[in-house]
Amino acid sequence: RQEEYYMAVGLNSNIKESDFQRKKLNLVVALDISGSMDSSFNSYYYDNNNIFDFEKNKSKMEIANESVNILIDQLKDDDRFGLVLFESGSHIAKPLNLVGETDIEKIKEHVLEIEATGGTNFEAGYKSANELLAEYTNVNSDEYENRIIVITDAMPNTGATSEDSLMSMVQQNANKGIYTSFIGVGVDFNSELIETISNVKGANYYSVNSAEEFKSRMGEQFEYMVTPLVFDLEFNFASKDYQIEAVYGSDTVNKTTGNIMKVNTLFPSKSNSEGEVKG
Repeated sequence: RQEEYYMAVGLNSNIKESDFQRKKLNLVVALDISGSMDSSFNSYYYDNNNIFDFEKNKSKMEIANESVNILIDQLKDDDRFGLVLFESGSHIAKPLNLVGETDIEKIKEHVLEIEATGGTNFEAGYKSANELLAEYTNVNSDEYENRIIVITDAMPNTGATSEDSLMSMVQQNANKGIYTSFIGVGVDFNSELIETISNVKGANYYSVNSAEEFKSRMGEQFEYMVTPLVFDLEFNFASKDYQIEAVYGSDTVNKTTGNIMKVNTLFPSKSNSEGEVKG
């Protein structure tokens, strides 16, 4: 009988939730307002007769607008906030200004009025977001973080490699200290997209498939989304008595060097009452 040995590896920080604090933000939201955003999140429920019924919710656009306003509520006076709307083209709905010098309630009223129309041009929206952040590329990175949050119900093209393609611009921005978050609205989990995005420094991706999940991501989980804790983490294994047979759950394995995991960016996750995290 041959014995097999398995080693499970988890990552935990020593940061207490009560001590956790994000940097100030120069934040631009690039919001997809294409026609497909007019479709709805769907949910099922049992009615009073216990018959399985179908309920049509608000449109993804309406939920996105409400969720952007929840995000705005998480910002502080010394954060900066800007908003770009994109469909077949793009336009700047709100220049990047200090929250403390902005009529936030008026902005939130305008956000709720946004309607869906047109096609989807990621590159146009992302370029407009870059325009807003251009003057802040030399910001003190110990004090401020520059971030673009792209909210869309479409799937970015991971295969395009031209300098003007979305993913190329995301990489170029990361090199300049401008990081990107993607929120897929009602989009199925896509491993190729996740891998592409997670290979870019400071970038992350979340898929939301209900109004509740969307609002939670933009509200109570917002600070975790915009706060990278560790860059360029490597986990290596060395032993005189054992060798690595196989590694599961990591696509960056190099068994010859003993490297079994490499993560470009680690973000914090909220723990439950038992100290467990979802990921």
